[in-house]
Amino acid sequence: MIDEGFKGLTKMKHKDIVEAEKRSRIEDIMRLSDNAIGIYKGHFLPADAEYSWAISCHERLRSKFLRLIIMSGECLKQAEQWEKAVEHYQRALEVDNLAEEFYRHLLVCYKVLGRKAEAEKLYNRCCKTLSIVLGIEPSSETKAIYKSLISDKREIAEGGSLWSTE
Repeated sequence: MIDEGFKGLTKMKHKDIVEAEKRSRIEDIMRLSDNAIGIYKGHFLPADAEYSWAISCHERLRSKFLRLIIMSGECLKQAEQWEKAVEHYQRALEVDNLAEEFYRHLLVCYKVLGRKAEAEKLYNRCCKTLSIVLGIEPSSETKAIYKSLISDKREIAEGGSLWSTE
């Protein structure tokens, strides 16, 4: 039996997402995003993961979910609604803790807000999760964001400013 959440996610029309993106209306995008977070519950039919038709469907739904979350998070960041962006990416990670993109975007938000301890904990969580579940390290892009956090700390120790965003 197909999970009701996935039925709901497949009913989200691509044209609605594209129209919201074109209008760049935060309210529309966030409404769609909140719906997706409420609907998407992780892997599609995990018991059937070995079947190609399930993999294809899972990847299509996951891609749609990732795109919507990233797009809505970018809208929040462009509007400089950093705290809302943090909450948004945290909720998304609760749904899909293997989406490395969510970790990266959340790291950037923490950096802008000057929340370095939370950024460090998040990076360590990302490393641990990816290692345990997938047997991989974070991507070079994620590592580069983390290295920028470290270099900012060195600047502070040498008398520089705290987490400049320039």
